Amino acid sequence: MARDLLDGGRVPEAFVVGNDYFALGLYTALRERGIRIPEDVLVIGWGDYPFSRFLDPPLSTLRLPSVEVARKASTRLLALLDGGADLEPVIDYIQPELVLRASTNR
Repeated sequence: MARDLLDGGRVPEAFVVGNDYFALGLYTALRERGIRIPEDVLVIGWGDYPFSRFLDPPLSTLRLPSVEVARKASTRLLALLDGGADLEPVIDYIQPELVLRASTNR
């Protein structure tokens, strides 16, 4: 998909990708076309996987606090198992942390 976009003739100013693995693939597609990160395009991922800080340049990313996610999910699951909660979907917001690295020129 990134290759199709890049081959369309216009390079966006920035990419925000669904996860850091997608960003890894995007890095490859950009390099194949001689497009430099962050000089020509900024890239930010999602997940802050362990490899993200070792990419060249290191990938800016969003980190979701996994302990908080696990706590909220397990609390909800235990309430469901105990019969103390209904089966209606629950929307809960958890603020991710922005981890700035060189792929966004920071």
